[in-house]
This record gives sequence, C-alpha cells and structure tokens, in this order.
Amino acid sequence: MRHTYERILQLELITLGLSIVLGFISLFNGSLFFLFFSLYMLALSLACDAYSHQFTTYRNMQGIKQLVRAALIVILTTIFIFHL
Repeated sequence: MRHTYERILQLELITLGLSIVLGFISLFNGSLFFLFFSLYMLALSLACDAYSHQFTTYRNMQGIKQLVRAALIVILTTIFIFHL
C-alpha cells in the first residue's frame, strides 16, 4: 500500500538532486541564473519536507521550522535577484 505522502517525498528528492546539480553547474559555469534556480529548488525541497512532516504527528514543529527556512531562502533569493 502506498502512503499519501510518497509522491511528496519523491518530489523532495528530485528537487534536492536538481539543486545540487544546478549548484555545481553554476559553480563551474559562473552563471547567476543557475545559482538562483538552484536556491529555488532547494527551497522547494524544504517545503516538500515540511509538508511531509505534516503526516507524522510527533514532528509537526520540525515541519514548521523547515517551512520557515524555505520561506527565508525564497525571500532572500528574490531580494538578490532584484538587487543585482
């Protein structure tokens, strides 16, 4: 039987992998676009992790902390985009 949050966990792993790959591409290529996109993928991965913590009752506070981290990454990345 599949859990309801299995797709969320898959999306979390895919976005985390994309974030790592895009981070290395931006490091070697020197592209800010890939760096910002990597940060957005990291924020999406953290948001998926926060959503998956909703299904486990004893880790609700951990999910809230992950969601706050994701929101901070999105806000700071957006500020950096408009500041440059």
